[in-house]
Amino acid sequence: MDREIEDEIAFYLEQRAAEFEAQGMSPEEARKAAEEKFGDVKRISSEVKTLRREEARNGQMTQALAAFIGDAKTVLRGLRFRPGFGALVLGTIALGIGAVTAIFSVVNSSLLRSPPFVDSDRLVYVQGAYDAPEGPAIRGASVSEFQDWREGNQSFSALTAFYNRAANLTGNGVAQRIVAEQVDGAYFGVLGIEPALGRVFTQQETALPSAERSVILGHALWLESFGGSDEVLGQGLVLNGETFTVVGVLPEGFSGTNFSADVWLPIGNPVTGVSQNLIESRGSRWLTVLGRLNAGRTLEDAQVEFDGIATALQEQYPRDHEDRIAVLTDLREYYLGTTGTLMLLVLGATGLILLIAGANVASLLLVRGEGRSSEVALRKALGAGRGRLISQFLSESVLLSLLGAFLGLGLGIWGAGALASAMPENLLPSYVEVKPDLAVFGLAALLMVVVPEPSSRGQCP
Repeated sequence: MDREIEDEIAFYLEQRAAEFEAQGMSPEEARKAAEEKFGDVKRISSEVKTLRREEARNGQMTQALAAFIGDAKTVLRGLRFRPGFGALVLGTIALGIGAVTAIFSVVNSSLLRSPPFVDSDRLVYVQGAYDAPEGPAIRGASVSEFQDWREGNQSFSALTAFYNRAANLTGNGVAQRIVAEQVDGAYFGVLGIEPALGRVFTQQETALPSAERSVILGHALWLESFGGSDEVLGQGLVLNGETFTVVGVLPEGFSGTNFSADVWLPIGNPVTGVSQNLIESRGSRWLTVLGRLNAGRTLEDAQVEFDGIATALQEQYPRDHEDRIAVLTDLREYYLGTTGTLMLLVLGATGLILLIAGANVASLLLVRGEGRSSEVALRKALGAGRGRLISQFLSESVLLSLLGAFLGLGLGIWGAGALASAMPENLLPSYVEVKPDLAVFGLAALLMVVVPEPSSRGQCP
């Protein structure tokens, strides 16, 4: 094509030069005048070549699209006359892709999405435990143990201690049982939570012991019991028969480390059952401890440091710290436990199912292709070349695969919801909401591209 364009331009220039020579110009002057009359030869040649290529490309695409549409009509007619074969192929692909999409939706929601805290990858649970032969026996931490951890480590910018308990709410509408999270002064800073209204606890309010009766409301309870009024600060809330003063309201969506807290109280308030003995006894282990790692420190670094602290405490307090260790667990593993590994294994198994489905579809198409020898012979007799036959059969296979893939995506979206509903209640943490997002649709799109490959070879002549 490029040579043809160059030949046309050269022919034009020769003809114009001949005309100028006939008018009395020398050959060199005639050639120069013809080029001036024509314009920038290189630029015009390049532009014309570009336009011709685009026209050729568009023509090829139009022809390919027309051929694909024709092949698609042929496939749809074939499915109408052979519904059993079509249903088997589409169903096999749909089940394979649907299974992978459904399981990946759960994996994506639980393993790939971060827990709902600021910089959650830096948050670590520090769990007191007994070094048992069968593995660490997790227990809580005593107040003294928590203070030793906090003062003796360099790995965490801050450690916080808290525990959850049920409380009776009365005096603000209908009496109800709610969840109270009792926290120390570092709690909100460690989690990166700022109040939506009012303030968090002061150091005096969270001292051990403390008689301060302050309470911070969760957003949902604030709306339910106080109608979302900005005048809630300073009002009373009756818990376990005692009145607490509201000092703050937390932002919407935050419900504590257990994802079910309604109110937050100072950790050492005796009204909620924290006695002096419970605070002073090293053997009273009732606290949960969470910390935020310093920049540049890893979980492994912190574990080594806490192993040293545990050894020192065993030597200093042999009776209360015999076989006591500290087990550090990152936030995601703490909430998921072995569920994450289980999900990955199930995802791998469904991936194998998809491979088997693709192989079965390829086999079905191959068997069908063997039975179409008379059709191929007829098409060849009518003038169809090998390239056209290959294009037709590829189009049929790809179309079948894509139809099955779209059905599989719908089946996967439905299956993800059904799978989440059927799971045991405590298998996934409550913050995990199983729903498809861009990652799920991206995987489905990838499968739509990959799955047709093995099956599209099944009936090529």
